[in-house]
Amino acid sequence: MSKKQPDILVFGATAPCLGNCAAISTQVALFLSHHANVTLVISDHAPPPLPFPDTVNVCRERDLLSLPTKQRKAKRLYVLGDSFESLWALRLMKHAPAPFIAADKHLHRLVKADFDTGDNWPDDYISYLQNTYGEEGGYIANALTGHRRVSLGIEAELDSVEALTSEQTPKLWPLDKFTLPPTPEPETPQLEAREQL
Repeated sequence: MSKKQPDILVFGATAPCLGNCAAISTQVALFLSHHANVTLVISDHAPPPLPFPDTVNVCRERDLLSLPTKQRKAKRLYVLGDSFESLWALRLMKHAPAPFIAADKHLHRLVKADFDTGDNWPDDYISYLQNTYGEEGGYIANALTGHRRVSLGIEAELDSVEALTSEQTPKLWPLDKFTLPPTPEPETPQLEAREQL
């Protein structure tokens, strides 16, 4: 009798989307599919995904409610990239906290996009920067909300990953911070046939 595999929802992106988020989401979903029943959830606005192996189910955010209740309540893992394209996943993570993988070194553009689409822009964003960086936060806020050329360089240097991290949303990147079960070896019938010769 085989052991029943758990259900896992991975929220991220996949090809043809470009970037670290799509690459990491795809690889994590494929790896986890050796140990669990994986559903990779992509944005409603993402382009149609390229074909996936049958071991990973791919669905859109809007299709979550049509999943069986057991699957909707499965463990979650978010893969967040440093752009507005991960904003939908960040908002879901705030609503249903779970661990996340930061696909990029910094997630400040994502955090800024969250504030930028909020009701109290730029005041909440300025407060966040001042609370995070102290007195320098005011200067940083002035540069980033003024849309000067220097703002792109500053955004790339700000580390906002920690702002998303909490007890409910622990950061799982880099992956060497925890252990994963080994990936099963693929079946190689050709090798076995060659050994019999």
